[in-house]
Amino acid sequence: MLDYKLFKLLQLLSSKELLEMEKYLASPFHNPYADVARLFDEFCKFYPSFDSPKLNKERIYRKLYGKQPFNNEKMRKLMMRLSQLTEQYLIQKELNKSEELQSKLLAKTLGERENHELFQATIATRMKTLEAAKNRGRDYYREHFELAEMLYYHPGLGDFKHKDELLNDALIDFEQYFTLVMLQNQANSIVRNRLVRTGQSSSFLQLANQMAEVPAFGRSETVPFFSNLVALLGGQLEMEIEQLRIIAFSAFEQMSHFERDLSINLLRNYAVPMANQGSMPHKRFVFELYKLEMEEGFFAHSIPSSAFMNITATGLTVGETQWAEQFVEKFSHYIPANEREITVNYCNGIIHYHKGLQSQKLSDFYNALQCMNLIPIRTGPQFEIRVRPTLLRIHFELFEKGKEDVEEMLNHVRNFERHLSGNTDYSESMRGAYGLFLRYFKRFIKLMDNPNRLNVESLLKFIVDFESEKAPIALKPWLVEKARGLAQVS
Repeated sequence: MLDYKLFKLLQLLSSKELLEMEKYLASPFHNPYADVARLFDEFCKFYPSFDSPKLNKERIYRKLYGKQPFNNEKMRKLMMRLSQLTEQYLIQKELNKSEELQSKLLAKTLGERENHELFQATIATRMKTLEAAKNRGRDYYREHFELAEMLYYHPGLGDFKHKDELLNDALIDFEQYFTLVMLQNQANSIVRNRLVRTGQSSSFLQLANQMAEVPAFGRSETVPFFSNLVALLGGQLEMEIEQLRIIAFSAFEQMSHFERDLSINLLRNYAVPMANQGSMPHKRFVFELYKLEMEEGFFAHSIPSSAFMNITATGLTVGETQWAEQFVEKFSHYIPANEREITVNYCNGIIHYHKGLQSQKLSDFYNALQCMNLIPIRTGPQFEIRVRPTLLRIHFELFEKGKEDVEEMLNHVRNFERHLSGNTDYSESMRGAYGLFLRYFKRFIKLMDNPNRLNVESLLKFIVDFESEKAPIALKPWLVEKARGLAQVS
């Protein structure tokens, strides 16, 4: 029975919404079929799983019609009507939340009737509401254009001069909307093309970039912001991260929820490469974006495990250890259930690791190892490419403190190398970046284990050789930091 669309719809409803749905079906205006309301009551007894063996059409039919012979066609129509009414209930709930849809539908129905004054007043009221709000993003310009167009083409408006002004305003709004849509999609395509060659192109992109430079478009902060973002992502513009932060957070105030969400993702994709190279201002900026996402509720009670681990790790790298701990404790139930335990163990492991870096207590590093060792060896590339490098760094701290010897460290490295060579899920670039790191890491470990060779000169040579590598290297800032710290001590 779970294969039926009806039960999939009913599973989407909360307990509170089931009570609302009951009232909705009790209204003859919405539901003229009394049997549908009774059918709903019977089905609600099996909410939310709808997997009981007692849930079958013949049994429910007897509940409704007693000893009447089972009529499959009649039952099918009842279930279809209940599905349609459930969809209409969900539509009505969404309509109740949207002032835009309410105004548009009201204006449409009034425009088809004889009172032109009410039609124009409805649109004028909605336009005033739009003007009073801060939003000057794509939703604002689209709706403003649609309202002006509805007035322009309405036969009841006879003032041609006024109609020309309306059309001119409508076209300007459409140009703003068009430009924003093209710029936002262009920025998104640049990011996607880093991962997958989409082949997306448009003859209007160049025009959109030119339109963004028109002085009249400067009345909205969103158009120049997305124009600059496209240039930044495409490498045609350089900007200090603090200046970008100021521009972005100012433009956010004029954006819709969708545009802020899109902007945050694009900005993070811009900043992460620099953050991964060790830039603390970029790391701090990425952390601010994650915090904003949580505050704005963009994750909607569901956070992918990869994003959850990234948020925790970013908070730790900028020194927000307490925030990271509270985040894991407060939002771990947002992680998909089948990945929750592994994700939480990993996050708790890196929290203890960062605590150890701050306290230099062995107990913190051993606690980190304990959390990591709870994660199964075979967990898939999504987790393994995080767990193995983290384990290596934890073991390095123990090695540096004399709690592990060089052979143990080299054994950890060899295990990682075998994992990389035997795993086809990783890209060639990722295998190359980690393979190069492991090669230098082994050299660094052996250097540390040889007191006769461990001096400032040898460490500086190691750092020069390491930093002069042109190929991408994973964990490069971390290993450089360790080598420089040891050089200062030496």
